[in-house]
Amino acid sequence: MIRKIIPIVFLLSAVAMANAQDWTQWRGPQRDGVVANFTLPAAWPEKLKLVWKTPVGSGYSSPIVFQNKAWVFSRKEETEVISCLDLKTGKILWSQSYGVPFKKNQYAGQMGKGPHSTPVYYQGKLYTLGVNAALSCFDANTGALKWRKDFGIPDTSK
Repeated sequence: MIRKIIPIVFLLSAVAMANAQDWTQWRGPQRDGVVANFTLPAAWPEKLKLVWKTPVGSGYSSPIVFQNKAWVFSRKEETEVISCLDLKTGKILWSQSYGVPFKKNQYAGQMGKGPHSTPVYYQGKLYTLGVNAALSCFDANTGALKWRKDFGIPDTSK
């Protein structure tokens, strides 16, 4: 199901509460979906308190978290967007987008236009793989594009 607003508030709050463990790739530090050293609260609240929310676009990517920042990879119309949010306030710290026309396979009628991959944070860099196979590297703090390799376009220079 395509999500217009990714309900990241609960996920990010849970990750932040789990001893501030960083969640820098799909399914977490070990790619196993396990939050290490999590202590169950004595009593769960009757109702969760919404701290913030922000529209981010559509797609199937999971948000990632590192040192009180969250990154979300999504689609808005015919562009893919990577956004960095302040985990405490939900404020968008930076956002980068690039055009991505995409025609779905005729057999994938229920599938959205992506993106389908979760970003990865590593040593101050953020890596994304777009729906048309464009691999991008961004400076995680500023959003500056470091490089991009488009694997979806055949190299005709040979």
